[in-house]
Amino acid sequence: MEIGAVTKTIFDETKDVIITWFGVLSKGRTAFASVDLGSNLALLFALRFLFYVSVVDFAVSIPSSAANGIKYEDKMFIGVSIASIYVEYLALALIIYGTMKLFGGKASLQACIAGYCFLTAYLPVAAILRLPTVAITDAAFKAGANYPDIVSREFAMLAGASAWDKVVFAVASLLSVGVFIFFLINVYRCFRKLHRLSIGRARIAFTVGLCAAMLFSMAFIMPFDGAISRAFAVK
Repeated sequence: MEIGAVTKTIFDETKDVIITWFGVLSKGRTAFASVDLGSNLALLFALRFLFYVSVVDFAVSIPSSAANGIKYEDKMFIGVSIASIYVEYLALALIIYGTMKLFGGKASLQACIAGYCFLTAYLPVAAILRLPTVAITDAAFKAGANYPDIVSREFAMLAGASAWDKVVFAVASLLSVGVFIFFLINVYRCFRKLHRLSIGRARIAFTVGLCAAMLFSMAFIMPFDGAISRAFAVK
């Protein structure tokens, strides 16, 4: 492939990603209402879009990784971290799809995954808003991967912080959680439409899916992230 063709491909991909990103942020799930989510082209682009979202999410976390003494420039750390973010995001879609299918959903896995991947455009925004809280969270993770202990350590560190730091932590948490909830609302509406479920069944299925995804994250993702932080910490 010639250099010109490669450059054009990269340019086109970047343009499509940016247009999709801002389209979803401004219009939500209606931004891809005319797209055939069940097509192979839509799925492949959506999966690449999720990868770019994971890369941005990792990039946003670099300052806190550096502050916590993690060798963020290590190529292995970069690869493992991005892969972990990607799997965590994709796992949420698969779990919710599965619970909605159990409650009588009619959608194909391909269409649901594509729609979900496009909606992850909200996640980097939530990650940026969460930045003031990440230093405390990362420090809590480094000391151990047990979830109750992590929460306890976070509260202990927050208790010793200044009043200003507490306000910043609270505001950042509320804003980031708000964006994440907006993301979940759009995922729910997208999946409900694709699965053609009644409001009652869809809400129950989605709630069960979120609970299952939370348990999955606590049992596998959080311990794995904690192990990564400890493995690549500066000795």
